[in-house]
Amino acid sequence: MVIVPGANRRRRACTNRALCPDGARSSCDDPVVPQFPPVPSPRREVNRPRRNPVFLGPVALRTLAASLALLVVAAVWGMVRPHGASSETVTALAPVVAPAPSPSSSTPPMSSPAPSVVEASTAAGAAVAGDITGGGPEGEFSSTSVSEAEAADAPVSAVSSGGLTAADRAAGLRSTAVPQRGPGTLVVVPGGANAPGKGTVYRVRVEIEKNLNVDGQAVAATVMATLNDSHSWGHGGRMTFARTSGKADIRVVLATPQTSAKMCAPLVTLGKVSCAQGNAAILTYFRWVTGTPDYGADRTGYRRYLVNHEVGHVLGHHHEYCPGKGKRAPVMMQQTKGLLGCVKNSWPFP
Repeated sequence: MVIVPGANRRRRACTNRALCPDGARSSCDDPVVPQFPPVPSPRREVNRPRRNPVFLGPVALRTLAASLALLVVAAVWGMVRPHGASSETVTALAPVVAPAPSPSSSTPPMSSPAPSVVEASTAAGAAVAGDITGGGPEGEFSSTSVSEAEAADAPVSAVSSGGLTAADRAAGLRSTAVPQRGPGTLVVVPGGANAPGKGTVYRVRVEIEKNLNVDGQAVAATVMATLNDSHSWGHGGRMTFARTSGKADIRVVLATPQTSAKMCAPLVTLGKVSCAQGNAAILTYFRWVTGTPDYGADRTGYRRYLVNHEVGHVLGHHHEYCPGKGKRAPVMMQQTKGLLGCVKNSWPFP
């Protein structure tokens, strides 16, 4: 066979059977070149930079720890934000506003059973440590006759012995000492009174922590005189409040800083602020005694504000804000935090 050199070879007649794959005398291509398996190319090693672990020195660690501590303090300060000693309702996440209680259809009959005892909530919460000072008979309250009218008309500035004013005594105080903790047991103030006004009747039960050195009947009279004032929530016949020592739509609780803090949890009150939880308006005894700097000597005005504000939450009202410098502060404004240019105000309908 003649081999034709060149890249472009013509097809030719196959004259050699051994060179034709089919063994026939037919046209065929050039002899098949044997194929060998491909040789794998050597693997290329990629040199990547080694990453050394990061180690923080003592100075960097101290700086990081200080930064984290500042963040924690800022978070707590933002939740509590005390003004002198803090506000009446702390809104760490959102204001705790209970659904409005279902009022009774009619004024319930009132009686004076023996005081019933209920345990205060033991939910975990921030509390203020301290020692008990003073204290009255266990489970009992004085029955000093203080009418709602007398509580409402008590003078503000007449100072009596022990640093208490006549208004302080009308509000049930017997001492200016504030016990920081108590037994955590609440005692219902016995007695009752029919609702004096028109509108939907809400039954109110006043409870006071055992061993608080107060006149329970005077505290209850102050609470009811505030709620049934014509400037309070019953303005214009909207509603009226009856006092009871039995089943109640609204509970008004006066407790030591530690117990009030536990009952207000998960809100962080530190025992210096009041709150509303469920159908309970929880008043810290610290504020009942001291008031706030903005209210000054007008502690009666502050107590009225405190009752109206926390009961307002129980009735379903939300926080409001100062409408402008020199204007009257809404009762649902957190006035304990500061008036922010507004004028103090104790009433929903001043």
